[in-house]
Amino acid sequence: MILSAFLLYLAILLFGVFLWGMASCGNDFRRVIAFLFVAFVSAALGFLSIAGENGAGSPLFAIISICLGAAMALSGLGMAQMEPEMDAEREDAWKN
Repeated sequence: MILSAFLLYLAILLFGVFLWGMASCGNDFRRVIAFLFVAFVSAALGFLSIAGENGAGSPLFAIISICLGAAMALSGLGMAQMEPEMDAEREDAWKN
């Protein structure tokens, strides 16, 4: 069960990285994609914490995953908040 939980977490994480890559390619929906990334990470963490509490998974693995997911969620939110500043810098660089 812990292997399937880890594989599910890894698949969601890779999908989040794919969305992150799409967001950095100048797409207009960067903010929405960043929040989708946060939502997918949160869903994965919820599954892993349930699996850990029921004894089907490792509680230590669930705690480590929650810490990693929280860090990724905060960086996704930070990216969404920094978007206007990054757009202004790109416009300035393009004009110069």
